[in-house]
Amino acid sequence: MKVAYLFLLLLISGTLRSEAQVPADLDTYMQQHYPPKGAGAVILIAQHGQVKAEKAYGMANLELNVPMDIDSVFRIGSITKQFTAVAILQLEEKGLLKLDDDITRYLPGYPTHGYTITIANLLSHTSGIKDLTTIPGLVRKVKPYDPEELIDLFKDQPMDFPPGTQYKYSNSGYILIGRIIEKPSAKTYANYPQT
Repeated sequence: MKVAYLFLLLLISGTLRSEAQVPADLDTYMQQHYPPKGAGAVILIAQHGQVKAEKAYGMANLELNVPMDIDSVFRIGSITKQFTAVAILQLEEKGLLKLDDDITRYLPGYPTHGYTITIANLLSHTSGIKDLTTIPGLVRKVKPYDPEELIDLFKDQPMDFPPGTQYKYSNSGYILIGRIIEKPSAKTYANYPQT
């Protein structure tokens, strides 16, 4: 299946015009790289919190002939992991948690299968917790799962290995980190980055 890719553009400029138009040189570049019948992209240019320009290019779905538009929804994959890690490091810097803390300090009752699993293990993909995307037969819902529903999908799965002994990419670990952030910060994971 051919899909459209997210094109992330960060523009910092003190001279951006106030009219809502994509600068001509950028518009030309985007048209060349994202033609009307090819995989598409969306750009948004903001300055001081104000949207100055936004425009869609190409197709959102090539198979179904769906054009990209500024309201197209993108799967962002693991882009959030870097922000999640920074949030944990900020909380550590403030003295609200430690990377070597056992995760059950923040997630009481989480089944660790007799092991000590640290926040550092979650961050570094060395926890041994099964990645929920590798669980056979996982049913994908059309509407999003809430965090507790996601955790319920993997928490009782057997560990892949004892914590700290191997590396294996785990989305599950970062779901747990999102929940851990909520405890010492007293904010939801969604709201924490806005502080």
